[in-house]
Amino acid sequence: MTSYIIRRILLMLPTLFGITVVTFAVMALSPGGIKGVIANQEGAVDPRQRAAIRKFLEKKYGLDKPLPVQYFVWLNKVSPLGKKAPG
Repeated sequence: MTSYIIRRILLMLPTLFGITVVTFAVMALSPGGIKGVIANQEGAVDPRQRAAIRKFLEKKYGLDKPLPVQYFVWLNKVSPLGKKAPG
């Protein structure tokens, strides 16, 4: 019985990892996203200003970093272990 419980606990870790990877991938690779919202809200903005706004927002939200780095930043934000204590 003890070995069964240990196996089940050990299988929870890869399952949790897989769920977080799939969730992040669906969010990151979905059409639109933040860049799509920006493009729709800019209207008749000069193309140079539009590029500057996109570059600023990509840097602000970390979209200029590679996907694995974005994943770990996102995981730190959604994880209760990554949250800082108030005060």
